[in-house]
Amino acid sequence: MTKKEQARTALKQQYVDDLTPLLDTTTDAQRKCVLRILIDKIAYLTVYLEELQKDTLKTGVVVKYDNGGGQTGLRIHPAAQVYTQYSKTLNAALKQLQSFLPADTSTPDALTDFLGTHTVTKKK
Repeated sequence: MTKKEQARTALKQQYVDDLTPLLDTTTDAQRKCVLRILIDKIAYLTVYLEELQKDTLKTGVVVKYDNGGGQTGLRIHPAAQVYTQYSKTLNAALKQLQSFLPADTSTPDALTDFLGTHTVTKKK
């Protein structure tokens, strides 16, 4: 295994370790199995999204091409295309993960706080 592969694997494992406590939110064996799959998928996608982001920051999202025979121009960087697809997949996986988590209604989020303090009353 190359150093780059080792670094990816270690980072993925770090994300898995960070998300593993979410397994304690359920006692159902089937739900835990699905959560493990989601955690692994989210960790994998996160590692590669970070790598692709670094690559496109360095090289840009548009690259020149030359197909020969006088066909040249600009096209979207392949890494940007993969980034877009992985980002959509990660968002879908995070939504799935969220549906497994218990709803914590005891602590309002920032949006709820904002709406609670900035309500507009209608005049009659």
